[in-house]
Amino acid sequence: MMLRKRSSSTGTATMRTLTYGLAGFSIALGMVELLAPRPIARKVGLQGREPLLRLYGLRELATGFGILANRDNPAPWIWARVVGDIIDLGTLAEPLRHKRKQPLLPVALAAVTAVGLADLFFAGALSREHRLRKKRRAFRSFFDYSDRSGLPKPAEQMRGVAMRMLSETVH
Repeated sequence: MMLRKRSSSTGTATMRTLTYGLAGFSIALGMVELLAPRPIARKVGLQGREPLLRLYGLRELATGFGILANRDNPAPWIWARVVGDIIDLGTLAEPLRHKRKQPLLPVALAAVTAVGLADLFFAGALSREHRLRKKRRAFRSFFDYSDRSGLPKPAEQMRGVAMRMLSETVH
């Protein structure tokens, strides 16, 4: 996705805003998971899994900064978020298997599912937009002759060639 400002396209501006918002969300969530995993683990029934939550925080930070660093095509980083959402859902399902009742577990499952679906939709849209831009760029470059002179050698080497050829044939 091109994140340069294009005044003619409201859709591009919206995608840019959503991309930055998603990156900010990843970075904020990553910081919370990295710096305060114990309260999160306690609320969702993952006590003893704090190191895993810290790793998830690092993953969120990596995807957030990856999105920001790849302004022309953040789609692979959004797909990484989708994979992370699936991993998060699997981790949150663990307390359900052990019948541990946690007050915020259903809320966490619903939130991760909603964010995961949004990530999935957004990653697909960004991937389609990137493929379309690549096709347009390839099409334009196919018909771009601005770097061609029509001469077999650089212009400096071609100066006077016709006159020399003409004088050689006359003599």
